[in-house]
Amino acid sequence: MNFVTLRARREAVEKTVMTARAANARRFGVGFNSLLARWTLDKKMPELTLLADKLGVRNYIKRLIPELAIPKVLMCASSRGELLLAGLPEKYVLKPSNNSGRYLIVTGGQAVQNHAREPIEIGAIEETAMSWLRESHSRRYGELWYDDIEPRIFAEEYIPVQYELAIHCLRGTAFLVQYITRGTSHTSTTHTVNWDVLGIRNTPHDMLETRAVRPKHLDEMIRIAEKATAGLPYVRFDLLVTPEHKFYFGEYTFAPLACRTTYEPLAFDVLMRRMLETGVVDFTALDAFVVRRITKLWNQKSLRAMRAVGAHITLDALRAKGVTAKFSTPYGTNSRFPVDTRQS
Repeated sequence: MNFVTLRARREAVEKTVMTARAANARRFGVGFNSLLARWTLDKKMPELTLLADKLGVRNYIKRLIPELAIPKVLMCASSRGELLLAGLPEKYVLKPSNNSGRYLIVTGGQAVQNHAREPIEIGAIEETAMSWLRESHSRRYGELWYDDIEPRIFAEEYIPVQYELAIHCLRGTAFLVQYITRGTSHTSTTHTVNWDVLGIRNTPHDMLETRAVRPKHLDEMIRIAEKATAGLPYVRFDLLVTPEHKFYFGEYTFAPLACRTTYEPLAFDVLMRRMLETGVVDFTALDAFVVRRITKLWNQKSLRAMRAVGAHITLDALRAKGVTAKFSTPYGTNSRFPVDTRQS
């Protein structure tokens, strides 16, 4: 193969890559995270600093929502000399105050780190914690509200978390609820506040057709999230839930995944962007999105997927709200789709 042929192939590959990048940029530019990034990233936002401080936010939550449980702080350190791990319980969690997604879970002489639950040597815990103090989350991801948070390492009590509930809110109104499991079986399923699966994808871990069991205290958790996020343009309010259904405060998240992803399908991403622009949750559009998806599954004779998704939506109620799309279902216009109402 001569030089001209190699050069032509290289140029063809480069052109393909550039075309793909341009297409991705155009796709990203019409969606939710493009607007959220423009509003939040690479900007100093002092009003977010307190809420993003993993230590400082606790007193704020205690005053605002005293009934919400918060994991107890066992130790706090600003330097290696203050990092006293020997006196901690057999099980604890280690975190930095000025970072997101960094933590160590120590249980019985073993330790894992971060969302993927990667094993780490017990002897490396101290050095890992010290490396957090040297990191700049804001420089890496553009979330500049972390800049003014005092870098500290703290240990908190170990909570046996069964799943996390991430409640997305616009100006204090909840509209999406993510059911997230961590570790080797990391999955995420996105529901409406009525616990209907939306079948959308935002990360590689998203499950499209499986509806998680409705949390026992879902309504109470949504009420708390809306109180905690009142007045904020957009925030994801994270809660930790145990097998006994007790839930704890997790954190405020203002730029999930650093605004680097898109929601799929495109129609949902555009809907999310429109709601962010207006500051108003369009529940009718969200409900219609669920119904269209379930109708599609029925038309494809995907009965198993329909049962997994479930729905609480009455079609006549949607039409009364102005949804004019025609839906062909086996249950008629006055019926509800089958739903498993069992709680965990």
